[in-house]
Amino acid sequence: MAQNLTAALSLEQLLSSAEDALRNGLFAAAESVCADILAKQPDNARALYIRGACLVRQAKRRAGLRDLEKAAKLAPHDPAILLELCRGLLAEGAPAEAEKRLREAVGQFDRAPEILRDCAELFMRLGHHGEAIPMLDRTLFANPADAAAFNMRGYALQQLGDHQRAVGNFTRALVLQPGFHHAANNRGNSLQAQGRLAEALKDYDFTLAVDPAYVHAWNNRAKVLQQMGREEEARVSSARAAALAPRSSAANGV
Repeated sequence: MAQNLTAALSLEQLLSSAEDALRNGLFAAAESVCADILAKQPDNARALYIRGACLVRQAKRRAGLRDLEKAAKLAPHDPAILLELCRGLLAEGAPAEAEKRLREAVGQFDRAPEILRDCAELFMRLGHHGEAIPMLDRTLFANPADAAAFNMRGYALQQLGDHQRAVGNFTRALVLQPGFHHAANNRGNSLQAQGRLAEALKDYDFTLAVDPAYVHAWNNRAKVLQQMGREEEARVSSARAAALAPRSSAANGV
């Protein structure tokens, strides 16, 4: 049945279905589709990219990087492939090579604001927050309603110690996307750094109302409560974070 369905679909449909599976975390399904394509077309860059991304996300990084390297050689001007290769290199613990490839990508795509946001994210992961900000400026100039870019810009400013401007960016992200709990948690951190503890607590409470399993927000809440002298409430929040931590994949920051 599956083979008959595969045969009936065009190559473009198969690749689109594999990309959908990748986005939805259905890695085995995406790999299977790409394996069928690559058996017939071993130099199909898009199939190599999708399979490589699936492998990297499953911690099969060396095999994934082989696919991504080959895809990048076959399609050297494809931003999705180059950025995925950078992510794979970072995951493999090769930041110098990731940075080299990333700078090459920025040189190619500096006029594509939708790509620059992804480049900025990777620069931030490499610790180059100051370099990320101009990329996010260009992204926001092209799309002033990009809540994720405002959140990222706020995070970059936060890491540079500019908490006042960071709060402004997180606030803008929340105006554009009112349920953006990562932005609320981030704003809470900058408010806390400025000593605005009651406001920070409100942001952590909001974050946890949206995502009660957000471990970092529980930890942040515990810290601010401790600073406010509310020791028992702080202990409860710390205990909640500790209970959730082993099974949580919530990411702090961006």
